[in-house]
Amino acid sequence: MALMRDVPVEVSEMANLFDVTEKTARNLFDRLESHKILLPSPDGARLTGYGHMIAREQQRALDELTTRTLSKFAASDTLSAILRALQEGPLRKSELSETCNISRRTRRDMCDSLIQEDWIAYEAGQYKLLSLGETKLSIYKGFEEAIELISSRKDFVLRLEDLAQEFPTAALRETRMATGEFGSPHAVLTLLEDQTDLDVDSLRGIQQVYSPQLIDAYDPLVPKGKEIELIIDQTVYRKATKITNLHHLKRAGKFANFRMQIYPESISFGLGMFGDKKVLVGAYSEHEPYNAAILGSNDELMDWTTQKYEEVRQESQTPSERFWDWLL
Repeated sequence: MALMRDVPVEVSEMANLFDVTEKTARNLFDRLESHKILLPSPDGARLTGYGHMIAREQQRALDELTTRTLSKFAASDTLSAILRALQEGPLRKSELSETCNISRRTRRDMCDSLIQEDWIAYEAGQYKLLSLGETKLSIYKGFEEAIELISSRKDFVLRLEDLAQEFPTAALRETRMATGEFGSPHAVLTLLEDQTDLDVDSLRGIQQVYSPQLIDAYDPLVPKGKEIELIIDQTVYRKATKITNLHHLKRAGKFANFRMQIYPESISFGLGMFGDKKVLVGAYSEHEPYNAAILGSNDELMDWTTQKYEEVRQESQTPSERFWDWLL
């Protein structure tokens, strides 16, 4: 899967690469598509946002572990169970079998293999974990934890699409997630309910869709004197300047603490930065219904959001700058 991070791959290409039949390759593709790791495209299957993050963690693990070793861990819980048990201290044969709830034969076969690879040793009637085994287990545990974290925020990372390639896995830690659904399409706004009373001096945001509901959610913040800067893309700007919607801009324009910037291209994500205390990141994909968003304050999320906001801001213009560029 890590091989698909850069370009779409056709079934025939995957079959040739792994020397399997096209039927086998197609069955694999179908399974990955069912888990929303792959998405069919005219040029072949490509990774979803979820797939991109899974593939990145897989590649990170493969940089430290061989494909064979990673496959061994993934194929059997027994391997990691033995290593985790010995991480607590040396164990006799019967103790190890009982701790891992495995048969004597399974314990013997697995431990003989691990001894040959210098992951564990058998000394004075006890198995003990060696430094190489400790290292391999640590790498795999990190991989497991990363996959578990990504999967717990699957709705969000799916909608990141290609942006998932640069979004740090660690930024998902200790976040709250909300996803729109039928009957509750604006569920992500529930993440904002407790943020209007935050003691912060500024609010910065990127809005990728025109949403009266989102405007209403942020509306109480404008008159409170907080410095507010909002970046919207040209599509949102065109909708906001329609006669039926213009009252929102007119009202915001009355406040000196409100500034707006326009980004010249379409934006596929949204941001809300509540001073330096919390951030909200929202994402939308044409392949998934409704939006999904996360709210958090971990350092990785704060750093990524700040950097991404500044990147977009540098390419944006105020309405007056945009007008003069158009006029001249």
